Amino acid sequence: MANRGIVDRGGHPDVLPGRRLHGRMRARSRCGDRWEEQGKIMTESSSRLSPPPSSSWRIGLMAGMFLLLSLPILLIAGTLLGVFWWGSVRAAQEQAREYLVGAGKTMHAYLEGFFHPIESALELTQELARQGVLHPERINEFAAFCQGILRTTPQISSICTGQEDGFSHRQGVEGEGFLGRLVFADTASRPSLLLTYDATGKLLDTQVATEPFDARTRPWYAGALGVATGGGSGPKYWSPPFILHTSQNSGIALSAVCQRADGGTFVITFNIMLDRISNLTSRTRPSLNGYAMVLDDRLQVIGRPRRVPNEVDLAGIFERLPRVEELQIPALSVAARGFPYKRWPFSFECEGATWWALAMPYTLPPNNDLLICLVSPEDDFLHEAIHQRNLFLAVTVVALLVNLLLGIGLARSFSRPLADLAEASKAITALDFPETSVSLSRIQEIHQLAVAQARMQSALESFARYVPTEVVRELLARGEAAKLGGHVQEVTLLFCDIKDFTTLAESLDPVELSVILSEYFQDVMAIIRQGQGTIDKIIGDALMAMWNAPREVPGHPVLAVRTALACQAFMTGFRARAAAAGKPILHARFGLSFGKVVVGNFGAPDRMNYTCFGDCVNLASRLEGMNKLYGTGILVSEALRQQAGDAFHWRLVDLVIAKGKTQPERIYEPLGEVGQVAAADLAFAAAYEAAFAAYLDRRFGEVDRLLEPAFALRPDDLSCRQLRQIAQTYQQHPPGPDWKGVHYIRTK
Repeated sequence: MANRGIVDRGGHPDVLPGRRLHGRMRARSRCGDRWEEQGKIMTESSSRLSPPPSSSWRIGLMAGMFLLLSLPILLIAGTLLGVFWWGSVRAAQEQAREYLVGAGKTMHAYLEGFFHPIESALELTQELARQGVLHPERINEFAAFCQGILRTTPQISSICTGQEDGFSHRQGVEGEGFLGRLVFADTASRPSLLLTYDATGKLLDTQVATEPFDARTRPWYAGALGVATGGGSGPKYWSPPFILHTSQNSGIALSAVCQRADGGTFVITFNIMLDRISNLTSRTRPSLNGYAMVLDDRLQVIGRPRRVPNEVDLAGIFERLPRVEELQIPALSVAARGFPYKRWPFSFECEGATWWALAMPYTLPPNNDLLICLVSPEDDFLHEAIHQRNLFLAVTVVALLVNLLLGIGLARSFSRPLADLAEASKAITALDFPETSVSLSRIQEIHQLAVAQARMQSALESFARYVPTEVVRELLARGEAAKLGGHVQEVTLLFCDIKDFTTLAESLDPVELSVILSEYFQDVMAIIRQGQGTIDKIIGDALMAMWNAPREVPGHPVLAVRTALACQAFMTGFRARAAAAGKPILHARFGLSFGKVVVGNFGAPDRMNYTCFGDCVNLASRLEGMNKLYGTGILVSEALRQQAGDAFHWRLVDLVIAKGKTQPERIYEPLGEVGQVAAADLAFAAAYEAAFAAYLDRRFGEVDRLLEPAFALRPDDLSCRQLRQIAQTYQQHPPGPDWKGVHYIRTK
């Protein structure tokens, strides 16, 4: 069984190379020299506060403490206030520049996220047309495809095709459903039709269209043909703004020539109403009172800013786009005069106030130049400085009052440090470490106690980095902190590790490896905690987490699967950042299971660990390792699939008996939450499951044909290749009558 991986379906084991590396993690301890130095400082402070020599001149303790503490505060506060205000004005200007640049990059990313799915949909359409899967004249199939794109890509308002012979097929969003239009090549014998669909794509009504339409006269059609070179599918063409035929709204379009499998071509366009872009810009502002908008190269408004005055009527403009001046926002009108010439933040005066503006270019191919424009008043940034100045004065006054009260308190009693120590001890007992240090005291015994407690707190803070504090708090509340033993609990388990980590570890310096692992674990563990999971342990590059222990977590199966998907989504960005920085690329694999385990404190009386044991734990570990067989990133058990229910789309991957198990187990790959999975991924899963069903039904000759749609979407998918290979083998050498399609996995 060449290329089958760990084992074949007949139960013949191969060898799985085991690997587990104990990574070196940086332990940061801040308990030693720091507290020695702090102790010296405390001792020196005590000597400075010793009673003055005997003198005929006396001053009251309260007055002396007040003067001693207040005079430095007044001198320092006055000096800092002057320096602070001078620096605040300059800082506000620098902050304005940084905020505008940062907001511009954010807006640029928003537009990328807005336009990229549309371009991806166009590329998918061209590929499917080339393969013969899509044809505009196959009415029902093409309508279903377009409606699927419209559901998953709300930026698109309509999709339309045009052919040289005049045939056109249009699908667009209409209320809660869809509106289609068919224009036939022979308009004399076949009138144009309007097709009404409900939200599910069911055809509700067919009417004869009364308004003529010729796609060949539309700007998107001519533009796509204009950039096409030779035969075949053409490059993408973003049109300038124009009036959409059906809705009569302003819009832009992404179009291209598509080549069909029979050699013919058609032009397809994805239309976007400009109101969709305005919805994006109106929700964005670079500062509290700032504005964001998108302009074309003639300073016409593509994406409108927020808070356009009510008296401005832009709804009646159909023949053209509004100019910036027509928005009747003075600051935007003044800023627009500098947008064509300046590509960096600049300031200007408007109505007695200083404003800052930035215009950042954004190009849609081939030459549709847009401007991301951001405008903010300087007061938005200086206001914070004024607030800080007033706060500084208020703090100074409060500090003087506090010093007066402190002098009275110190003159009356030295008991307060003991009360502070007692409160701090209570907080430390609950693992709630105080953020401020304990007050010093002139009493030697209290001083020594404060230093000892501070060292204890520092040691516990360092220890808490190795033990999850939420687990310890929960065990304290349940009385399990000092008891060995456990109880049976239903949990969801997660195992993950890094693909080919042994090879990576051998090629990197240990220090560099530890830095990469630290960055990886920091974000993955944060995602797990955010998903209400508990980190059980880290062994090298491997991590184990659980849900529903030590505290109950309602809906933990759904939370666990959602967390695993979030981790994989994070890893996509993590790999992109690593590639950009020239760092090694990490691929994480996850295995999840659901079931009953024994959870509690295990070990010896002087050293124990809160963890869990059971078949469910072993299964999660096995599932993580099985990802290597199928080229998947996440595999879950059948029990977890049932518990998570229909909140996710799934793909049935295989029927296996893991090492140490006797009963077959269906394993699944979660594709994503319902409503968030691309149509192509759903189509791939459906094709694979149909082929797998034929395989289990011993219809081996049909497997290759049923896998064709899956290979078209993912030509290099490992699970598809393996299923096809074993089916071909069994077609030539059929298995025995007791064969059940079970994949026996003999290794971990």
